[in-house]
Amino acid sequence: MSGVPEPQLEAQAQPRPQIVYIAGYGRSGSTVLDIVLGNHPEVFGAGELNMFLPDLADDGSCSCGQPYDQCDEWKPVLGELRRTYLNLTDTSFVADVYRSESTSGLLASPPRRRADDRRAGNLWRRFYPLLAESTGARIIVDSSKTARFSSRRLRRLAKDASLDVKVIHLTRDPRAVAFSEQRRGNNDRLESGGGGSAFGGLLRPLVGWMVANLAVDAHRLRLADVPVLHIRYEDLASEPGTAITKISGFLDIDPQPLTDRIVSDAGFDPGHGVRGNRLRRGSADSSEEPPAIRLRYDAAWASGLDRPLRLVSLVSYPLARRYGYDVLRR
Repeated sequence: MSGVPEPQLEAQAQPRPQIVYIAGYGRSGSTVLDIVLGNHPEVFGAGELNMFLPDLADDGSCSCGQPYDQCDEWKPVLGELRRTYLNLTDTSFVADVYRSESTSGLLASPPRRRADDRRAGNLWRRFYPLLAESTGARIIVDSSKTARFSSRRLRRLAKDASLDVKVIHLTRDPRAVAFSEQRRGNNDRLESGGGGSAFGGLLRPLVGWMVANLAVDAHRLRLADVPVLHIRYEDLASEPGTAITKISGFLDIDPQPLTDRIVSDAGFDPGHGVRGNRLRRGSADSSEEPPAIRLRYDAAWASGLDRPLRLVSLVSYPLARRYGYDVLRR
């Protein structure tokens, strides 16, 4: 284990916020949904919070372009956290928390898993009320998803941290996900100058899509008291008003502040999130005002599918059909 003693947490004075966890696989629109919901006056779109500690340890920045220590939304949170966790960015502490939420953590010994899970639960139990207090939000959106590096995070939040969690299970046609990975590569590779590989662009995203979405179904069974709403990205992008109204009912918020932006085509402010795709982080490279985000349905992938990808995508057929996608159709 890390050898770092557990901090003695003070009694919480702040009310615990509602956590909205966006589950599913990458390239399914989680950043877009996070941004959209974050434009509601009661909601803060926090981004991929599973990456917060690694990003902080690596001197990363908020999507607004400011280092977390200088961003008005994150600075108060970090100040309080560092008073409790003197080792917040130590390699061992970051690794312990990260391991407790990833698939690889299942390989650790039972005593170590229990220690990691307790450490992560204590951290997030302290973290979310601080973030709600700093941002003034009643609801915090966490778009960490349920891929391999965050496959167990939902359980850490709902059980070990005893937080009030609701899940939005966001899916996208697996062929569109694989096409995006094949043609564009993932964000980390693109930003390091690389592109998508043949293997990574075909089989890997399809397997990842299946595993990440099956993880949501597994959580439904193990966390029966956690409400789950399934939303398809295609519906969000093509009929945003209807999708937003449905999501607002699930979260018990007034949809009008968001639907008004859709009707007026005002766009959505990218906000102050952790990581996310280049759509959100692109403004960090410029001193100009970040561009507004608009919901647009893009079906260009459908005409760009090549034969190998069409064939490989058939492995996802049973699960894809369950979520309303017919991968047998060209």
